[in-house]
Amino acid sequence: MNKNIHIGNRQVLLNYSQSYPKNRETLLASPAFLKFVTYFIGQQKESSPEMYDYLRQQGKYSVAESAKKVVHFLRELAVFQLDEIESPYLENIDLMLDIIEKAYHEWRSLQRFGYMTSDNAPDFGINTLVYKDSHLNDLILRTYRLFEEKLKGRPNLVYRQVQAGTNACFSVHHQEKPSANGFS
Repeated sequence: MNKNIHIGNRQVLLNYSQSYPKNRETLLASPAFLKFVTYFIGQQKESSPEMYDYLRQQGKYSVAESAKKVVHFLRELAVFQLDEIESPYLENIDLMLDIIEKAYHEWRSLQRFGYMTSDNAPDFGINTLVYKDSHLNDLILRTYRLFEEKLKGRPNLVYRQVQAGTNACFSVHHQEKPSANGFS
């Protein structure tokens, strides 16, 4: 797989060899984040028509266009205070808070796998893979908490310690020669 993310059948595959968000700005600007937001908005058509209509601004935007608008709004939210942002997504802050919560829950409900290949990777090592996976977990948690706290207008009083990154990660090694005794 040459893509940096694949979403389908309630599963997510993240290719750390192709792309890896080092910070919040990189995460929010990544094609992988846009792909997840697009997926999430599409899921709301049946499960939550009110959220679907709000995210699409009552049909003003397609799913793809609204995903770009939502990502832009979230990038602004990561940097600015609410009173510095002009966005139609702030017309109903309670609904936007519900959307953030539901998107986070949707992400966590997927089976999430991260992997790296060892081919031509000078920085490859099991410690690198574990570090990247652990860092992604922390990055997603901190980003979710930031959005939630800004929309609430106060810090959280209780923090959930849940696995927000992947459920599992693995390394892929390609073998050039067949194994001993004809096993492959």
